[in-house]
Amino acid sequence: MAIDANVYTPKSDGKGFNGSGIGYNEVLTYKRYLLEWTEKVVENANRLGKTLIAFSHYPMVDFNDGATDEMKQLFGVNSFQAHRVPNEVVGEIFADMGLKVHVGGHMHLNDTGIITTKNGNTLTNIQTPSLAAYPPAYKLMTIKNTSKLEVETVVLDSVASFNSFFENYKKEHGFLRDNFPDRMWNDTILASSNYLDFTNIHLQELVRWRLLPNNWPEHLKKSLLNKSGWQLVQKVLGEDFSEKELLLKMNNAGVSETDFKNWSGGDLILDFYRLRNADGIALIDIEPNRLKTYSFLFDVLQRQTGNEDILSLQLFALIFQKQMNGEESMKFKVHLE
Repeated sequence: MAIDANVYTPKSDGKGFNGSGIGYNEVLTYKRYLLEWTEKVVENANRLGKTLIAFSHYPMVDFNDGATDEMKQLFGVNSFQAHRVPNEVVGEIFADMGLKVHVGGHMHLNDTGIITTKNGNTLTNIQTPSLAAYPPAYKLMTIKNTSKLEVETVVLDSVASFNSFFENYKKEHGFLRDNFPDRMWNDTILASSNYLDFTNIHLQELVRWRLLPNNWPEHLKKSLLNKSGWQLVQKVLGEDFSEKELLLKMNNAGVSETDFKNWSGGDLILDFYRLRNADGIALIDIEPNRLKTYSFLFDVLQRQTGNEDILSLQLFALIFQKQMNGEESMKFKVHLE
């Protein structure tokens, strides 16, 4: 079932229409007929013994692994496409109609969102990544029987001729070097060994040029940038632990001082975007031991009280942890009964 959930409202000056960027939230106000139509389609599918899968442009369920409120608080109400997060009532309405599966796009995120209503009805929103950004991937859905659907995420790590235009990019980079050196991008992207590597470096540059300058509060950037993981741990703990106690605590967690010195606050930010965009796919690019150090740092952060200097770091840690522990998105089953 294809749902046209795009809503174009007239501009206040009468000249044209507003875009459809808000997504499903405006459907409840301006396209009520879609709800009635969807309910009829669901009823017919059930009556005829059909497996119904809904598709539309925007997600029906929160795509931030439950971290939307914290993200608005830390980064602002307009950051991270927060205005496109559906109100919880959206998912509840469609779930209580009997809709079980919805596939959404637009966000360029690999994510699974699940909502269960007070009536016990469950809707799974499968958020599809983009083929042209990190992570480049698509979804395969296999209907096993009337009660089970299997979903697999296929990563486009190898794409023929992905580097076809690299010679043109080299010319552009040379022009910038000679004329606008302050606008130069990282030319190591032209040494990418495969398509996944190419999109990964593109994400790094996107974070550096657009996302950090536009979305991140200065105090949080100051807390993280140009600091090693070891410096961050020491900053968080302050005088609460002696170095001996800290090393013992890290040993019990299976991490070392060297592990923390191998990454910086900038790496932490990049890995946050990797996990946010790619979910399980990001584990290709983030070493397991680094994730262990992140978990150690976040655990230490959440245990601190009364230190106003680290409040924003604590909130960021909470958001990061929710992104790390969202619903399975790589290979999973959707139960249809």
